[in-house]
Amino acid sequence: MPHSPKRLRLFSLKSLLLLYLVVLIISHLVRVTKPDHFPYLTGQVFVEVQEMKGSTALASMVNLAYLDVKSGDTNAAVLVILHGSPVASSSLMSITNALKGEFRLIIPDLPGFGGSTLEVEDYSILAHAYYLDQLMNQLGIDQFHLAGYSMGGGVAIEYVHAFPEKIRSLQLVSSIGVQELELLGDYLINHSIHGAQLAGLWFLQECVPHFGWMDNAILNVSYARNFFDTDQRPLREYLERIEVPTLILHAAGDNLVPIEAAMEHHRIIPHSELTLLQAGHMFIITRPSITAPPMIDFINRTEQGATRTRAQATEDRVREANDVVGFQVRSLEGISLAALWLLLAVATFVSEDLTCISAGLLVAKGVLGLIPAMTACLSGIFIGDILLYLAGRWLGRGFVRRAPLKWFVSEADIVRSSQWFEKRGFILIFITRFFPGTRLATYFTAGVLGVGILRFSVYFLFAAILWTPLLVGLSTFLGGQMLGWFELYQHYALSGLLTVVLLLFVLLKIVVPMFNRRGRRLLWGKWLRISRWEFWPLWMFYPPVVIYIAWLGLKHRSFAWFTATNPGMPLSGLVLESKQQILKALQPAGVTIPEFAVIPQSLTPEARMERLEALQQNSALGYPVVLKPDVGERGFGVAVIRSKKQARAYFEKSRDDIIVQEYIDGLEY
Repeated sequence: MPHSPKRLRLFSLKSLLLLYLVVLIISHLVRVTKPDHFPYLTGQVFVEVQEMKGSTALASMVNLAYLDVKSGDTNAAVLVILHGSPVASSSLMSITNALKGEFRLIIPDLPGFGGSTLEVEDYSILAHAYYLDQLMNQLGIDQFHLAGYSMGGGVAIEYVHAFPEKIRSLQLVSSIGVQELELLGDYLINHSIHGAQLAGLWFLQECVPHFGWMDNAILNVSYARNFFDTDQRPLREYLERIEVPTLILHAAGDNLVPIEAAMEHHRIIPHSELTLLQAGHMFIITRPSITAPPMIDFINRTEQGATRTRAQATEDRVREANDVVGFQVRSLEGISLAALWLLLAVATFVSEDLTCISAGLLVAKGVLGLIPAMTACLSGIFIGDILLYLAGRWLGRGFVRRAPLKWFVSEADIVRSSQWFEKRGFILIFITRFFPGTRLATYFTAGVLGVGILRFSVYFLFAAILWTPLLVGLSTFLGGQMLGWFELYQHYALSGLLTVVLLLFVLLKIVVPMFNRRGRRLLWGKWLRISRWEFWPLWMFYPPVVIYIAWLGLKHRSFAWFTATNPGMPLSGLVLESKQQILKALQPAGVTIPEFAVIPQSLTPEARMERLEALQQNSALGYPVVLKPDVGERGFGVAVIRSKKQARAYFEKSRDDIIVQEYIDGLEY
């Protein structure tokens, strides 16, 4: 019989999925066999250093690769140059060639980058500073000049703070620094964005076959972890304490680290020198001819004692450094504005509310206009809501229809819930929009139930239009204190809602019914079902039994030990025992038992009815009569049948061997 197009499509999809999984497994096997470090550049040397977690050394070891480019002069000053992120020391070869012969150059690949061990516990600038110190100790270099490019500048600042006695001078080249001028300015906001970036790159690296290529790609998990693990909040204080001669080398057209950051660093380091170049962020890589001269000049003047330390700063500069002044941030335009707009939209996938607050803070700072901020958040929230709905529709419905979920949720339950959602969907969507923690489950469930996508799209959009301007606008006018208020709201909103729901439930379901006789009888019935274990649902009754059986098995070193309870029954009558076999075993013992017979499941419903009527005539069994499955647990399928109509309906639904048993009135023993 030819396969239907639908079955062929399902077969094709399953085959493609299986093929994809096989290729992914092979990719991971190839990655496992690759070395965790390797020479990334000609001339690289390796040293073993202790793995770091922040400033704490761990027991494990990692390999650190570095270049040691010696000068012809054995007394030449030592200059350490730290690469940025995501690039490694290979990006510094042009400036290395420009500085070669002037100084002894030490250029490491910080762990997680280049030829060094890629997978480490901590990728932060703090951990990297301590990795660098271990390298310099092994090389026996007590004092040196230090230059840090971009993210490497953050490592340099951390190093100068931790080991000030080892640094002769500091050069910050296109360097990061104060938190307020990094990305969107706020640590929590930036951390959320870096977390989303990390999650995306981790998914690509682990769930897409690449056979190791992405492990060494520029934008990889190591790069994302570098930003995610790093905390720039202490850097302002560290910059304010720098004592050594400092050169700030920056580009006027830097689009990654704004020139305002260099100006602020220059202000709070009163003895620092600021050199601005007409270039972009990567001038140390692309234009070594304009980068090397100021670097060489500064080190030479420092060696001659012609540069200033903090103690030698002028009074005007010290007074300026001590002033508590604000700094004007540039309002973004063009490509930068579009990039930030997209970034905010994507960030809503991680935290909708936090992103809205962040957008409001950016508006308050003048970085972003109110309309772009609102539209970015609104677009991201709406798309995220639709994606949650579609995930439930495409993935969840299939799982609900398969074991074990189908044991608990019937198709009728899904239909009833879908109808309820259709009627009350707007109210539910509106409520969940104002209570963090309730949206994901609600929107995913809406997809699982298959409610109308067009109607719910309108619901999602309307709720987002109400919520987004409110949150962005409040954050714009209230500023930083909004974060604190939101934290309290996020902490107590859901628990407060649950408390209100619980109180209403107690009031409507317990207190109010107590005032009439029918309500009291219904409550008493509910109490009996709760207090008597034979009425408990399967999911509550059996787990303790299984745990107890497992404990007995471990105690007596036999997982079949519990079957000694009644060896005359399969599994001692715990599950799957045949009632007819038990009744037949009792008959020879002279025990009085009700009359019974078995009607096999192989018969049609009509044939079963004929068999029942024949049994009734031969055994003088009238109605009522008991029908129940030969194999069934805890009263499942047991029915007292009082008419032919009820018997026929029972047989039409049943798919088991059925026992017909004499009905005996009275209390159950």
